[in-house]
Amino acid sequence: MMHSWQKASLKNTAGPQFRLVTFHVRSEEDLRHALWLMRLSYLRYALKRVPDPRRLLRQESEELRLSPHFKSLLEAFVPSTANNVANI
Repeated sequence: MMHSWQKASLKNTAGPQFRLVTFHVRSEEDLRHALWLMRLSYLRYALKRVPDPRRLLRQESEELRLSPHFKSLLEAFVPSTANNVANI
């Protein structure tokens, strides 16, 4: 099921090399969803750079309330060399 804010975020037509998303903010709710999208995008890159990406993914998954599907998609960005740290 797609939320209205998901429909409102459209891929930029400038071309695939830019990987931009345009989001129309018309309400407080739209702003919350735009910030969620920005945090999700940041998380994707942060997972490649932090010392413990699995821990970051656990923390941010809870805070962003990611579905298991979203979480599994982000696990692809955890470097294969990351230490397998036990849940704390």
